[in-house]
Amino acid sequence: MIKHFEIFHLKLITFFLVIIPFKSFSQINFEKGYFIDNSGKKTECYIKNADWKNNPVEFNYKLSIDGESKIATIDSIREFCVLDFSKYKRFSVEIDKSSDNISELSNRRNPQFNTEVLFLKVLLEGNTSLYLYNERSSTKFFYQFGVNAIVEQLIYKKYRSSDNRIGTNSYYKQQIINLAGQCIDKNYILGLEYSKRELIKCFTKLNTCTNSKVISFEKKGNKANFNFSIRPGLRISSLNVSYYTYSEHRIDYGSMLSGSLGFESELILPFNMNKWAISLEPTYQYYKSEDPRDIYPKKDVEYKSIELTTSLKYFFYLSNKSKVILNGGFILWDFPINSKIGNLSIDSQNNFIFGIGYNYNGKISLEMRVSSYRELLRNYPAYKTTYNSYSIIFGYRLFNAK
Repeated sequence: MIKHFEIFHLKLITFFLVIIPFKSFSQINFEKGYFIDNSGKKTECYIKNADWKNNPVEFNYKLSIDGESKIATIDSIREFCVLDFSKYKRFSVEIDKSSDNISELSNRRNPQFNTEVLFLKVLLEGNTSLYLYNERSSTKFFYQFGVNAIVEQLIYKKYRSSDNRIGTNSYYKQQIINLAGQCIDKNYILGLEYSKRELIKCFTKLNTCTNSKVISFEKKGNKANFNFSIRPGLRISSLNVSYYTYSEHRIDYGSMLSGSLGFESELILPFNMNKWAISLEPTYQYYKSEDPRDIYPKKDVEYKSIELTTSLKYFFYLSNKSKVILNGGFILWDFPINSKIGNLSIDSQNNFIFGIGYNYNGKISLEMRVSSYRELLRNYPAYKTTYNSYSIIFGYRLFNAK
């Protein structure tokens, strides 16, 4: 029966993997918006809201909700907007794209500019406007003092000095001091971080001080939020143990159906329409089996542990209330509790997990999960063990915090 259950489990995962692309691609969210072309003509339309993490160079739109999907590119569009969500404007700017990654740092303190035509994301519009540019490991902010003024980058750059230390060029603070004059306290600006939250707050103060109307395009509804769930489950586990010196010392302990209980902390990431999440999940699991051989002394197994798993998840939205979940993760630690194979104490290694699931209304979930092989006797190099498991996990969200 357990063998049939394993086969059913794998068939079900395969079925979901086959149907997901068709279901997910049919769920395209086109929302009300507009674009302005090179001639200055404004066209109201429906724009596919991809909640771009990296600044786009094109977008999909429809002239009517049931119309044909078309592509507009940066060459022909100077501005586009998804109403009540985000707005992008095209500018030719001098940009320094230096990375903040330690392994990619430049050895030059000063920025190295290149001229590029970009869609910049509008964060604030006023007498002094604030824009954002994201590209992989590069996050840069720009400002525009006056409606028709040149858009300039706020300079922040990490670099590697001649003595191999990491230095920081924070010239953006001096740029803001020059803009603010007597409007904002200098010490406040000197303590300002190069971050979206801090700069939006600062530029709002700057516009308020000069009696300028401020329009914020920072979206309200799509923020990082935190879920905490209880996750009981059913697990089929199997174990094989072999002794390298003698081939006859190979034991197949077989498969066992058992229960598990976990608690998941899940952080929904605030980009790409909340389609990504990371989670941390401690789970209690156990496996118990007798030595099937007719020998003495027998090497029975009792394996109880608490696994700590971290996962990266991706959501395919089927509707506003239902979504399919793909996840891959890694068991960071496995803590055995009075666990032995015969007289050998279990000390396990890390392994990977892969899963597919379904969530309804953000509350109830069902996941099918498979794990890679786990070594249980890493302190005994003469032994090789292969422990693996298949799980069905039920989830219920206990609370949510935004």
